[in-house]
Amino acid sequence: MEHKPGYEELIAKLAESEEIIRALRNQEVDAVVGTKNILMLRLKEAEDALRKGKEEVESQAAQLKATLDAAPAIIWTALDRDCRNITGNRVAYDFSRLKEGINLSKTGPRPELLSNYRVFRDGVELPPTDMPIQVAARTGQKILDCALDFRFADGSIRSVLGNVIPVMDACGCPTGAIAAFLDVTGHRQAEMALKEKTQQLEDANKELESFSYSVSHDLKAPLRAIDGYSRMFVRKYGSALDEDAAHLIDVIRSNAEKMGVLIDDLLSFSRVLRNKMSASAIDMETLAGEVWKDIQAINQEREFEVRIAKLLPGFGDRPLVRQALVNLFSNAAKFTKNRKPAIIELTSYCESDKIVYCLKDNGIGFDMAYYDKLFGVFQRLHGQEYEGTGVGLAIVQRIIERHGGRVWAEGEVDREAKFYFTLPAPQG
Repeated sequence: MEHKPGYEELIAKLAESEEIIRALRNQEVDAVVGTKNILMLRLKEAEDALRKGKEEVESQAAQLKATLDAAPAIIWTALDRDCRNITGNRVAYDFSRLKEGINLSKTGPRPELLSNYRVFRDGVELPPTDMPIQVAARTGQKILDCALDFRFADGSIRSVLGNVIPVMDACGCPTGAIAAFLDVTGHRQAEMALKEKTQQLEDANKELESFSYSVSHDLKAPLRAIDGYSRMFVRKYGSALDEDAAHLIDVIRSNAEKMGVLIDDLLSFSRVLRNKMSASAIDMETLAGEVWKDIQAINQEREFEVRIAKLLPGFGDRPLVRQALVNLFSNAAKFTKNRKPAIIELTSYCESDKIVYCLKDNGIGFDMAYYDKLFGVFQRLHGQEYEGTGVGLAIVQRIIERHGGRVWAEGEVDREAKFYFTLPAPQG
């Protein structure tokens, strides 16, 4: 017979069921609360990571801005392919004469803010869409060595030179551009001044050539006339002249001759300054031997002891270097005329990328107290008993300086003189 639970038994089972339900509800609540706590924890972690990431981005952005502001270059950055939004560093805003933060795009929402200047390239004004940064952002092509002129409303002109580089996305499509320029206004002005100065020098050289022609023809002609008529006068009236008159005629002819030599020296000096150079390797030992042979031929009565060492080769214009050696050897021969024997020595040594040559003689030397006059035009440190016009060493200095070298000297009175000069070493 089937068992039927009693009232009390039903009550107990009901209580048991309620207990089970209560336990299940408690477990569900605990599970929900646990899940909520986990979600809240994850959310907080995400917020912390987001805040940290934002701080890092802001820090990096601040560092980047500080770096760009510290750069001496003018930097423009197009943030979109259409260049509707362009920002710049501190130098860019200073250059544009605008407050920082203004949109620097001439095609942006307020292009009237940039009406204080116009941009030119090769003398042609550029419309906003043809600005280099616009072209680079639109085409994705680099624009290098771009020269622009900014003409401001006050009439001033600033010149810049730089590069424009497009910014590309992962697919290789342009998303903007960055332009970096240097203000080269000062350099341009210096170039123009140099060009003007060069033109002035060229004009001065032309005048010098004209003067040289005048000296050669117009001034020497009267000297030749003085000398010629003096000779004729002596031939015709020489027997009737007393000793004083004959002496005066000799003085006239001697001074006319000296004037002719001075004119020739001036012409040589001007030619050294303007003649074009043709540089090549020079066998200095052979060249020095040739020069001394010519000088010795006109001093055959003199007793010389000449020592030309094994010289290092130089690099330069051979005719000009030959002229420098002629002048130096001639000076050495002239100022050793009272020495028996006259000793002249030429040596060389290497110093960095230059070759140093030294010509030494045992002549009358010179006082180093007057060194600053040694290489001056028409400067003479010795009396009239030594012929010359004071141009020879000035010519030597100009020749060596045209080769990028230098000349200097050392001397002791009544003992010796040493003249040094440098030439470039042969190339290769």
